[in-house]
Amino acid sequence: MNNKKSKGIVFFAVILVSCLTGFWGLTSGAAGNHEAYVGVTARNMLTSGNWVLPVFNGEPRLNKTPLSYWLVAAAGKAVGGVNDFALRSPSAALAVLSAIAIFYFVSDRLGIRTGGLSAIVWSTTLCFFRYSHTGRPEMPLTCFVTIAMLSFYSAITAKSRKKQIYYMLVFWVSFSLAMLAKGPAPLLLIFPALFFFSRFSANGNLRRNCCLSRE
Repeated sequence: MNNKKSKGIVFFAVILVSCLTGFWGLTSGAAGNHEAYVGVTARNMLTSGNWVLPVFNGEPRLNKTPLSYWLVAAAGKAVGGVNDFALRSPSAALAVLSAIAIFYFVSDRLGIRTGGLSAIVWSTTLCFFRYSHTGRPEMPLTCFVTIAMLSFYSAITAKSRKKQIYYMLVFWVSFSLAMLAKGPAPLLLIFPALFFFSRFSANGNLRRNCCLSRE
């Protein structure tokens, strides 16, 4: 079996498993308190046509970032109204996207088998199942933080200048979407990790260079 065909099979398995765990029983549970806020605010966006200012029961809702409202409103527009499926389907779709991102970035670095296994393990965790089945912003946050971290690492390890630019663009877009999903949480989730990685990576390179110079 050639590499391209095997990658296609593993990719299909990742899509299948993540879709099953992400969408199975999506509308079975009752909407929680925070989900109700998101759903009602998204419905107000659809009825009023105002997608700039989130409004809940006639009052501006500015204490939360707006990405979840936009995603649910867009899903509601696609299916003809904000119902349980429209409320939760964006989280399920982004859960699948996070699994695809893990497969892509890990496969590129460590091989197809490791990439597929990593994506399937993530797709079968309790966190994946719970956050893909809620209209809360946790899965959009998780998805875009994951893509941001993976793309940053790929950018600094890529040998091609073109790939470095591409991956850094992906990083900044993902970081921006994470901020829109649940800011300012990405600041604490992404930048401390990047700082310590860069610090220890630089120290490691310095030590290797010193050893090589002594030899």
